[in-house]
Amino acid sequence: MHGYKVYIGKGREIFAFPSEDGERHESISFDMGQSLMVFLEYDVGRYVDCFREIAGTKCAAVERMLNSFSAHPYFTFIRLHYIELLGNYRREDGLSDAQAEEFSRIPDHLIGLQSQMRDLVAGALTNPQGKEKAIDRLNKFYSGKDEGKFVLGPITTYYEKIRGSGLCEILEPNSLEDVLNYIIRAMVKANVFYKTCLYCGRYFIAGHSNAEYCERSTGSSGKTCRDVGSLRVYREKQKHDPVMVEYNRAYKRNYAKIRSKRMTAEEFQEWSERAREQRDAVLRGEKELQELLEILDG
Repeated sequence: MHGYKVYIGKGREIFAFPSEDGERHESISFDMGQSLMVFLEYDVGRYVDCFREIAGTKCAAVERMLNSFSAHPYFTFIRLHYIELLGNYRREDGLSDAQAEEFSRIPDHLIGLQSQMRDLVAGALTNPQGKEKAIDRLNKFYSGKDEGKFVLGPITTYYEKIRGSGLCEILEPNSLEDVLNYIIRAMVKANVFYKTCLYCGRYFIAGHSNAEYCERSTGSSGKTCRDVGSLRVYREKQKHDPVMVEYNRAYKRNYAKIRSKRMTAEEFQEWSERAREQRDAVLRGEKELQELLEILDG
């Protein structure tokens, strides 16, 4: 076996595997559910389309192709798994017919798994209201026809004491399906689910919060979807809140008086300070709207 392991340590997904040169071990960790979420966003074809027409390719070239795979741990498993299938080859050997057939199936296999995962996430691991348990949503998803759905097959695990994490349940997968089965079960056990960001439309790990927006950056401004989304909600509220409607209307009206010289800048500043104080008091429920209107008209 190639030494690839998956386990949950201190609530995080840990993927451990030998380095590319095989002389040391490396590991990468994710928040629970993050590795699957990132996998769903990958343009898989970008990495694996080259394997569709691989017959006649030399084994050394195939290994280089595998080593160029993304650093995502699911692709790392594929890389190690298929390099192991190459066996002990001479550098100039070409793939056998059986090997070529096996390797040419990589693209469709990965794209098919990604499609199944998208269906599973949308049907069982996305919880917009956060009121249902993950196991209940999973049960509903598999209560209908199973045709085309990801197979929740058996996996074999064992316990091992991991430095810094204590006793962990370890998976040494034989397939990427094993890895996905392990991650799904861990998510369901921990009741971890996704929400769809109301701004960018992508999944994010919601935990047990009422968050509606993710923390991804929206561009060069450095603002996140949550920043932009909160501002949007605030502006929408302003459009319909009678307190804000009246305040904004009076603000524009009095600001225009400066231009027509019916009010000095100092008078406007004094008025706006009193108006803001009264507005905030009304929003806190300490005063009535009518009291604000008297200030605004003053």
